[in-house]
This record gives sequence, C-alpha cells and structure tokens, in this order.
Amino acid sequence: MAGFGVPIARDIAPAKDLLCLARLVLLLRRLKPDVVTAGTPKAGFLGMLAARLSGVRTRVYHLHALRLETASGVSRRILTLTERLAASCATRIISVSDSLRYRYIALGLAPAEKITVLEQGSANGVDASVFDRARLGTIQRATRRSQLGIGPVDPVIGFVGRVIPDKGVEFLVDAFETVLLRFPRAWLLLIGQTEAHHPLPRGLLPRIQRHPRIIRLGYQRNVVEFYQLIDVLAFPSLREGFGNVALEAGAAGVPVVGFSVTGVVDSVVHGRTGTLVRPRDASALSTALCSYLGDVELRNRHGEEGRKRAGQFSPESLWAAFALEYRRLLVSE
Repeated sequence: MAGFGVPIARDIAPAKDLLCLARLVLLLRRLKPDVVTAGTPKAGFLGMLAARLSGVRTRVYHLHALRLETASGVSRRILTLTERLAASCATRIISVSDSLRYRYIALGLAPAEKITVLEQGSANGVDASVFDRARLGTIQRATRRSQLGIGPVDPVIGFVGRVIPDKGVEFLVDAFETVLLRFPRAWLLLIGQTEAHHPLPRGLLPRIQRHPRIIRLGYQRNVVEFYQLIDVLAFPSLREGFGNVALEAGAAGVPVVGFSVTGVVDSVVHGRTGTLVRPRDASALSTALCSYLGDVELRNRHGEEGRKRAGQFSPESLWAAFALEYRRLLVSE
C-alpha cells in the first residue's frame, strides 16, 4: 500500500499548521479510515482534530509526554489549549506511564475514564537482550575506552538523550564539577545532539566544549556499546513521558540517577534500580552520582535489579496489549 506524506512542523507555526490540518482533513476524507492514531503534542493535536473533522469514528491519542510541564507564559497557555483540544477530539488516550496519566488528569486535560496505560507503560518496551553487557567483551570494552581517551579504571558517568534544556544538561554539568572534587579521574560521556530551536543556556555549550573531562559524541544511531562503557547513567530530565533510556541502562546492568519528575519515577525504581533526587538540585544529583562511583557493591546490586526489571518490558507483550486494545475499541465504538 502506498504511503502518504504530510509534513508537520515540530514547533508552533500557525500558517504551516493550518495548511497541515487542511491536508490531513482532505487525506482522511479520501481514505475513510476506521481508526486514526496520533502521537506527540503537535501531531496529536492536528491528527485528532483532523480525524474528528473528517468523521473518523475511533480516534486514539498516544500521550508520550507533556511538553507544557517545562513551558511558561504564552507557550504554556498555547500548549495547554492544544492538549485539551487533542484530548477532547480523541475517543481514547493511551499514556506511556502512570505518572503522566495522573498529571494529565490533575491538570484537567482529560477525564480519568478516557485515559489508560497499557501493561507497565513505556512507548515500545525494550529488548533487554540487545543491551546485555556480555555482548561487548572485556577486551573490546577496554579498547573502546582507550580510543576515547578513558583509562581502564577511570569512573565514567553517561548521559544519553537530546542535549537541550528540558533534559537538565545544565544541572548535570554543575553536578559533574562537584563530582570531580571527589573523583578527579571521572569522565562525563555526553551522547546526543544539540538542537538549534531548543538552545542551551548562554555559555553552557562553550563550557561543555572546553571541558577536559567531558566527551561529546553527538548523535549515535547505535548506543548499545556506550551503555557498556559507563558506570552510572545520569538522567537529569525535567520531564519525561516514561524515560526509556533508564530501561536501556538497566538492561545493560547500569544504575540510574535522575530527578523525581513525571515519567522518570516510572522508569527508575528509587533505591532499587537507581536513585531519584529533588528536581533541579545539582548538589543532590552529584551526591547520588558519587555514591555509585564510590561503591562498587551498590552499583552492581542496583545494576542487577535494573537488568531484571528491564526484562519485564518486552516489546512483544506491549504489542499484544496494543492489539487487544485496538480490537476492543473497534468493536465497542
């Protein structure tokens, strides 16, 4: 079956958004689908609105995150309005985590009976076997570390994600400076790309680029080997839908330190697979990171618990739950 492309701007762009909505409505009226599924704030809003205007009976909004949580002023008001409209146009909302569902309901964006979480949550689960630490042998691991300029016993903190303000990069860099006071041989491995439309605070990027103990690797298509090079994953995101990188780290036997925020509280079990600290608290973040770097037994114990838990989020189980939910919706609606 041939595909149909309708470009959607990621950020607010009124003229482009109206054109996109018109194209979606025309396309859906031509295709006459039984169900429309849409996700992400912009695509969710435009997709659900277009589906309703086109008379599609079953409209499913996949709630992956709540971008308005870190927005303010006019942007927050616009995002709140679009979320309410997307939710009102949807006949069912599937959230990727319990905490995101609770937050959505608490903000009055949708009634509780309209929104659900399948299985234990997450967008697509994780194939834990792919991240198995045994996949990269000891010699290969040492060689890869050497190629990056990292000593065989140097402590390594990893970060995987977009290098943008919402991911808490500023707090991580501040925390890392404090970590170095106790572990001067430590490294911070940053895996992810910056985004021009989500710039870091002024002066932060040059500070990262000049830092002798921070290694920037940019976007990596395959991050599996990098989880196996680090001792602890720093996950200082200020908001998430679920936080799949925490599951990936857990599958690799790596404990996680993050902020206690929406989405992260679902992917990290405090005191078992990692440690959660107060949001935006660089001091607490550095203390938790140091606790893992200085305690091999704690690191191994929480890493093993993370590995066991990651195994509970198989993609196949989630796919089966999605299939069951869609069959139910198509019959009942």
